[in-house]
Amino acid sequence: MTLFEIDQKILETFDQETGEILNEDLLKELQMNREQKITNIVHFIKNLEADCDAFKKVEDDFKKRRESAEHKVESLKKFLEGYLAGDTFESDDKTAKVTYRKSETVEVPDVWKLPEQFKKYEDPKADKTAIKKALKAGEIVEGAQLIEKLNIQIK
Repeated sequence: MTLFEIDQKILETFDQETGEILNEDLLKELQMNREQKITNIVHFIKNLEADCDAFKKVEDDFKKRRESAEHKVESLKKFLEGYLAGDTFESDDKTAKVTYRKSETVEVPDVWKLPEQFKKYEDPKADKTAIKKALKAGEIVEGAQLIEKLNIQIK
């Protein structure tokens, strides 16, 4: 039975006109069922939060390991590039091969000297911390409002 069904059954244990309890034993049983359902949901949330924390830690660890490996790859490539100085290489067993290909890249030492047609600008972002401070101080900030929310706390 879902929480909504339990709540509906609880309502049915009362006389809608007088508010009198029609079946006290059923009411107690339904209230226990409701409490158990809510407790189970809270425990499930706690378990999922613990899983999320563990996943985040593993994710962070793997990110660090990936970044370290990427750095080593770039470092070793630069070493080989310097050592081979443009010469190609192929191992006798044909499992390792180093070649080069030409590419082009654009370097822009001073973006401010570029004509406007070659510049990109990011969309503006709201400074929500400053806006909140201003609103709490009684200022009117056009296009913003302070909304009070209730955030559930699971303990």
